[in-house]
Amino acid sequence: MRSTGVILSIIPRIDADFRVRLDASVRESIRPVAVGLAALHVVYALEHYAVMFEPVRAVMVTLATTTATALVLLAILLGRWQPSHHWGHPLAGVRPEAAA
Repeated sequence: MRSTGVILSIIPRIDADFRVRLDASVRESIRPVAVGLAALHVVYALEHYAVMFEPVRAVMVTLATTTATALVLLAILLGRWQPSHHWGHPLAGVRPEAAA
C-alpha cells in the first residue's frame, strides 16, 4: 500500500514567507519554553529529594538540577543574543520538515 504518496500529494507547498514566519515564531517561543521547563525540573529535583531513597536520590537530583541549569543558561543566552530566524528549529531540537 502506497499511502505516503497520497499524503504527500495532499500537503500544499509551503511558500518561503510562511517558512520564515514559522522559523521566527519557533525562535521566539524557545526562551519562554526553556524557562517553564527549567521551573518544572526544579520541582522535579525537589520532589526527587523528598521522595526517593539513596543512592537513586543523588543521581536523580543531580540530573534534574543539571537540566534546569542548562535550560536557565539557554534562556539567559537567548535573552542576550538574538539568533537568525533560520536557527529557530535547530535550537528547539525540531526538524523543520516535521514541523511543517
